[in-house]
Amino acid sequence: MEIPKKLLALARTGVFEMVTRSRQTPRPGYCRVSDATGLLFELYFDGGTERKLQIKHLRKSACVMHADWRFAR
Repeated sequence: MEIPKKLLALARTGVFEMVTRSRQTPRPGYCRVSDATGLLFELYFDGGTERKLQIKHLRKSACVMHADWRFAR
């Protein structure tokens, strides 16, 4: 699955929200990016000391599918 650069660039227009009730310092935050049909993806900024970034709730139809694996049981 490839996330197009143009899709990630839409984060500039996303809605940012800090989690004010968190005990973590610095506080975690979310950036939600939507289009006319709903949520495209969400960026989660971890509140820990490493400040990791996660991409959550990514709409797969907005991405490029390169391959699909199916495993026999």
